[in-house]
Amino acid sequence: MCKNEKTSKTPGHLSPEHDYEHDRYSRRSFLQTLGLAGGGCIVLGGGLYAAYSNPDLISGLFSDHNDNVLVLIQLEGGNDGLNTIVPVFDYDVYARNRPAIGHMERDLIRLTENYAIPKYLKNFESLWKDGEVNVLNGVGYQNQNLSHFRSSKIWSSCNPDNKEDSGWWGRYFEQAYPDFVSNAPKAPLAIQIGHRGSMVFEGNRSNFAFSLSNIEQLRNIPKNPLYDLANPGESIYKNQLSYVKGISNATQVYSEVINTAYTSSANKFDYGKGSLGKQLATVARLIKGGLGSKIYMVSLTGFDTHVNQVNWHRKLLEDLSQSIRAFYSDINESHMKGKVMSVTISEFGRRLKENASKGTDHGTASPMFIFGGKAAHNGFTGSHPDLTQLDQNGNLIPTTDFRDVYGMILDEWFGMNSKDVNQILLRSDASS
Repeated sequence: MCKNEKTSKTPGHLSPEHDYEHDRYSRRSFLQTLGLAGGGCIVLGGGLYAAYSNPDLISGLFSDHNDNVLVLIQLEGGNDGLNTIVPVFDYDVYARNRPAIGHMERDLIRLTENYAIPKYLKNFESLWKDGEVNVLNGVGYQNQNLSHFRSSKIWSSCNPDNKEDSGWWGRYFEQAYPDFVSNAPKAPLAIQIGHRGSMVFEGNRSNFAFSLSNIEQLRNIPKNPLYDLANPGESIYKNQLSYVKGISNATQVYSEVINTAYTSSANKFDYGKGSLGKQLATVARLIKGGLGSKIYMVSLTGFDTHVNQVNWHRKLLEDLSQSIRAFYSDINESHMKGKVMSVTISEFGRRLKENASKGTDHGTASPMFIFGGKAAHNGFTGSHPDLTQLDQNGNLIPTTDFRDVYGMILDEWFGMNSKDVNQILLRSDASS
């Protein structure tokens, strides 16, 4: 639940504080959606783009020696990690706190002696047997505020003080590509599938993701001559006009290359009918079609399971497991086998104890999942939070900081040096 939030006496209805939190979250989403209708566009706003660079920023991200791809999977609303990966090593405590919504032992599939998944996640079990899964235990951050809006911002910005408006990938792109508008790379730096641009890709001046709301509409974008960006002049008006022309050029060029990649490949496996399946099917076609973008982001909504959680949570997890299974079956038959890693992100976990509405309220720590790629390692990483040692709100105490997971991705997957990683993640030793 949100901070200082209390449920009403009527099942299914939450407090005014919770409604306000969701309204605020939705208004922010709506504002981000403005300008994104149609086939797709580059979200680059916030005024005149001021080119600047950091000559010390060195990275292998887009080098010829690193063709690795990262897919960020956002589980919006706060996934209940305890009903996704059941800690059977302490099953009695788990079951005592979840008499109505907890999984029965007979309905579980053991992955290891200590951890199990519900039987309906057979696709997840298949991924596990193929060595495509690593589970990171107890991921979160200290002093969790239990707010959707603020926690999502913290996960995007890497600043727990909520004083940063740029995202971790946005900061990298802004420094590595200071002349992006006038000299855009051949492929989009990042692709977001969905209706709004994510803060993850926000720089201090721009958002660097190409947002796709309907990829089928890209073929209908008119092919107009590109604007000449040479010698814009020095007046503010001319510079702003040059900026707008640059955005128009990049949008048109990227629409064409994305459509070419999409139409030159096909999906060979059943992704199901769920929302995430459709998004990952698109990502697979773009990767297999040779688009060349390095970062993709997809999302699955509905994890804010305060009420009647059991059936709805099952539906979400089945979508996740089936689409991931199909995605890696698709990728592993292509030239990109072993080159695509997917990571789940959720703003927080859920409380250990179920609530009176047969759901769970806002919590803290939750597992993250890494699928595919050499970074998966197939196993469990980190210590699981102690179910008997909770914080003052009855929540799990995180054992892994989410920024350490990001650091691993930047280091091990993309080969960035420690100075760049620290700078991107706003670590205090960024200058070392």
